[in-house]
Amino acid sequence: MKQTLLLWAAALFGVHSFGGEIILECGKGSDNNFNGWYIHPYNAFEALDFYENHVEFISEAGGEYSISLSRKIPQMSEYANLLIEFNFETIENCRLNTVTVYLSKDGIHWDAVQEEATQKGVTIENPDLDYQYVKAIADITFYTNGKISWDYAKIEGEYTLSMEETEIPAREEGNAYHIFSYNKVINIECDTEKEYTVLITNLAGQIQYHESGFGPEKISTDYPNGIYIVHIIQNHEMITTKKVAL
Repeated sequence: MKQTLLLWAAALFGVHSFGGEIILECGKGSDNNFNGWYIHPYNAFEALDFYENHVEFISEAGGEYSISLSRKIPQMSEYANLLIEFNFETIENCRLNTVTVYLSKDGIHWDAVQEEATQKGVTIENPDLDYQYVKAIADITFYTNGKISWDYAKIEGEYTLSMEETEIPAREEGNAYHIFSYNKVINIECDTEKEYTVLITNLAGQIQYHESGFGPEKISTDYPNGIYIVHIIQNHEMITTKKVAL
């Protein structure tokens, strides 16, 4: 009997209507194969067959396996919301137990996002715009001559944070400048009255704003929706940078 798992991952801040852009899509229904993904353990299976639109894992002896699928996707750091979908299908003589999705900033330290073995759709907000790696670990029980396929993966991104009107991000400890966007306004909070320079660029490096600041600042914008980088310069030295979503 075939069992299909559709995992939409990540959930830390709740679900909202998602109308994002496709960052990466692989497998059935797409024009892409799974080249570029790191699969582990690669040599634990009697057969690991790559097809144009899916990958099959075959275990003749059976056993408990955790299949890890990971990839660096730098474009994820350009989006304030992420939707991640993995699809596995048990072909014969195996059971899919759970799938856990992880996100990472550096490929070393991973944040577990969602563990699920039923159909569910969820999203994760990426307010710091720093996730660049994704990983899914599927825990599977193989019986004799067990076979499962990995059919599909999709990562979508959306620029705008889905914060409630009353939600303001908390200030990070030890950071002299607290920078965040809210209702198309870039806010700079600080405890100093010393002069500094605010430089705002888009991701292409084009300057959108370049003015002096004194103490806390609120900068109203009419920029197109997207990701921008706020630079704080003081005494000709870059003090801090922060990505914000508008």
